[in-house]
Amino acid sequence: MEETQHYEYETKELEQWQVDKYIEIIKQNNQELEKYKNILDKRIEELKQQYKEKEDKINRENHFLLTTLREYAMSQEDLKSTKTQYKWQSLSGDIIIKKSLPKTVKPTKDKFDKIEKSYPDLIETEEVKKLNWKDLKSKIIVQNGVPYDKETGEDLSEFVGVEMSEESVQIK
Repeated sequence: MEETQHYEYETKELEQWQVDKYIEIIKQNNQELEKYKNILDKRIEELKQQYKEKEDKINRENHFLLTTLREYAMSQEDLKSTKTQYKWQSLSGDIIIKKSLPKTVKPTKDKFDKIEKSYPDLIETEEVKKLNWKDLKSKIIVQNGVPYDKETGEDLSEFVGVEMSEESVQIK
């Protein structure tokens, strides 16, 4: 790269030819910057593409390996099971399989009126109705994908949704 020249002229002493020369230098400098910027942008795009390809390849390989390890762990007699996961210990690490579990979904505000009929003490009134989701959630039990009131057995599916969490396999 060229060293930048230092111009130490009094602006009043500049002649027209010098002004034109400086203008040309600025234009060339800007073109050179633009050229390097374009090269940089192109390299960034190439690197992003290379990364994406490598990421996809690695994720496919990991998916295959995790699926294989899951099957292996599930076939082991010393597989430990809790309410939420299976765990098998190996010398290199643990295989943890998170179980697919039902999870209640907080009702939207448009369902608060229906909830208020059954649980008036759980609707907190400020300027806007707010559901005390934490307390309502503790009163719900899910059976066969349907939410019920633990105490009364009332079907709550008209205002409480149920989602199933995805099973996942982890290595720790």
